[in-house]
Amino acid sequence: MPGSTPRVPYDQIIAALRDLCAAGSTGTLFIATDDNHAVRVGLNGGEIVTLVAGDSRDEAAIPALRAIKGGSYQFKKDLLFDARAADKPADTERLLAFLEGKKMAPNHTSPAPGDTLTQVRAIVESEAVDVIGPMARVICAEHCAQVKDLPSLGKALERIAVEIQDADRAKALRSRVMERVRQALPTLE
Repeated sequence: MPGSTPRVPYDQIIAALRDLCAAGSTGTLFIATDDNHAVRVGLNGGEIVTLVAGDSRDEAAIPALRAIKGGSYQFKKDLLFDARAADKPADTERLLAFLEGKKMAPNHTSPAPGDTLTQVRAIVESEAVDVIGPMARVICAEHCAQVKDLPSLGKALERIAVEIQDADRAKALRSRVMERVRQALPTLE
């Protein structure tokens, strides 16, 4: 990424994000991870207003941000993508503390069941794309079409895993989804 930092570890990326927030910055922090993933963090007046990691957005993108081992980053001042105040991922201070390795304290209000379901569905699809490839979107759409609650989403995940036809990759998918769900939604533990 031209104009970006050299490769730095995760904690330095999060420290730079914290500094940008403390300075009241507006713009987008672009992160290129060591494992070749792209993450965008949108800031407006020092508040984190959007997160994008692959196909995941906002709260559903938090696990991808936490999974970064290192990489490079570049901040583009005043360049803000897809920032919609209604989609703000979390209280900025709570989110920064969580990204620094502290347990994310619960919000004063729990997400509505549909919001949680949407987050978990996004995690399933994102992990399936990593394990299966681009066809995972079609497979997930087929198996998740009638999902109404978390138990039925669990059954859909099992059907998706069966379609992989490789026991190790199916096990990896289940494990990765569960880990990301635990990280993103600690209240489900």
